[in-house]
Amino acid sequence: MLKNHKKTQLCLIIASSLFLASCQTNRQSQLDSPLATSSDYEPLLQQASGSDKNTILIYQAATLIQENNLVGAGKILDAIPTGLGDESYALFSLTRAELYVKEAKINEAKGLISQINTSVLNDNGLYRLAKVQMQVTEQTPSAELLRAFIGLEAVAPSQDKPQLINETWRVVANISPDEIKRFTLSANEFILQGWLELRNIYDTYRYDNNNTALFDVAVDNWKTRNPQHPAVEHFPSQFLSPGQYSASNIATTNYSQNQSNVKVALALPFSGQSQVSSFANAIKLGFETTDIVSSYQATNAETSSILNDLIGDSANTQTIVPSSTPAPIALNASLFDTQAKDINSILVEAEAAGLDTVVGPLLKNQVEQLSSYQGNLKILALNVPETLSSNPNICYFALSPEDEAIDAAERMISDGKSKPLILVPYGNLGDRVAAAFNSRWEQRTGSSAIVRTIHELNDLKVIGANGDALDINGPIRDGGVDSIYVIAEAEKWLYIKPIIDAATAGKNSVGLYASSRSHQNNSGPDFRLEMQGVKFSEIPLLANPQSLSYQTAMTLMQNDYSQVRLLAMGIDANRLAQNFGALQSGNFTMRGDTGLISVAENCEIQRKLTWLEYDKGTIIPARNP
Repeated sequence: MLKNHKKTQLCLIIASSLFLASCQTNRQSQLDSPLATSSDYEPLLQQASGSDKNTILIYQAATLIQENNLVGAGKILDAIPTGLGDESYALFSLTRAELYVKEAKINEAKGLISQINTSVLNDNGLYRLAKVQMQVTEQTPSAELLRAFIGLEAVAPSQDKPQLINETWRVVANISPDEIKRFTLSANEFILQGWLELRNIYDTYRYDNNNTALFDVAVDNWKTRNPQHPAVEHFPSQFLSPGQYSASNIATTNYSQNQSNVKVALALPFSGQSQVSSFANAIKLGFETTDIVSSYQATNAETSSILNDLIGDSANTQTIVPSSTPAPIALNASLFDTQAKDINSILVEAEAAGLDTVVGPLLKNQVEQLSSYQGNLKILALNVPETLSSNPNICYFALSPEDEAIDAAERMISDGKSKPLILVPYGNLGDRVAAAFNSRWEQRTGSSAIVRTIHELNDLKVIGANGDALDINGPIRDGGVDSIYVIAEAEKWLYIKPIIDAATAGKNSVGLYASSRSHQNNSGPDFRLEMQGVKFSEIPLLANPQSLSYQTAMTLMQNDYSQVRLLAMGIDANRLAQNFGALQSGNFTMRGDTGLISVAENCEIQRKLTWLEYDKGTIIPARNP
């Protein structure tokens, strides 16, 4: 246990940093609970040393776990030395168990829990321990799970008790009658006995709507017999219709954080082709972890200069969180597989279940089917149909190449370019991108871009060095081109860039622009050198490799940029779902992880991206001409 003078020193550090107003030299001199963000600990760590510093580091690791930065938390815990005092060791073991739960190492977490000395934990520590104990319990309604919930409720802060009572009741109501018959109660398990008595009342009256007076009498009598039972003060809000117990309602929830009343369905293609289902799972992960994967902090620079907000000179900018960015909120979503059920059937089922918002579908052919929907659900479709519906309850949010093309047109205009040439793939994708770019360009300038198509990779390899493989020499030679926008993967760029360099030799004023397809995690320094001077668009989450957000996302998605983009889509879909009313009004902007978000006609979400530039083998903020 920390010695008294050490405790006093730690408390003075905390007080001087304005995190606690007073300090005692007993067990309560610990930090009451993990602070709001992991960065809040930095002032404390600068002033602490020895055992005090170890304690603060353990709390910082606990907060990193809440932020889903499991790698960062693990590094801190691995670096903590042995020989900790009783209190610090109990906190260390508790935090390591929380990390194991996040990593799905349930047996390891159980082993640590059994060794924790609960007598040295403060109230928050006991609550965290009870949460871990509940999370490692088999999530099937049973006596064991019910006891875990009873233990959690007993140490929970008052603001969390109503929700915990409701979830405990869902467990009680869903335990099978055969399982209840096998219950063996200890003499002092009065709380558990009270829950079983409520279950008897439930079984008697749940299908009998004609005896409400008798039901009320039965509940009143139960309250009289069980005056100390927690459900007396917070009686289950849906006692006669508790619904099914879902482990996701509790096991992934961070209590004492903002919760939303939005009842959401995620309608995504969870089965079928592996690539499509991987898209769905990445979006789902982002949607569920939006309250712990932090988005970037914005600055008070001009909105159009998003890049400077992200990775500009921090000494010259004042970091703020704009009011237009919603606070992350946990949303417990019901899941629907659009590969297993027709989207219209899913909408009927979601409405019957009392849900109010549907996020999805993802596939374009299913989004097209929404045009005939006339129900009351709010729908955030994750793709854009050929013709947008005027239904005010439907909004469209997509990570489309058309979005990037429109943003590229805006960027090139802001760079002073007036004669663009765009290189697009053969086929439907190229046609769509070219149409989107030209539509915006014509709208803004009254002129149109020259369009050329890109050969397949094998053809580029064969004909790349022979003549004008891209058919661009003529317009460039005649002075009809001052900028080129290319939609191609990194592998194709290795053949495209030398052709463009040869065609534009001596014409330094021709600017080169690329979509995010060129930015891949396996592109090394040689590629970055070859791409000298090319500007490209990217989502904010992938624009700052030094940020905790980036590192967390890359760990979650195994360093796959395309999967990180879908993760970011899920994060922003969560924020949009909780602010659907503002979307419908059309007066909404948000600095999201997929870009600066605004709303256009027919509730189509538009994104302004971050622009970066290849320079001498590195990536820097895109420079103005």
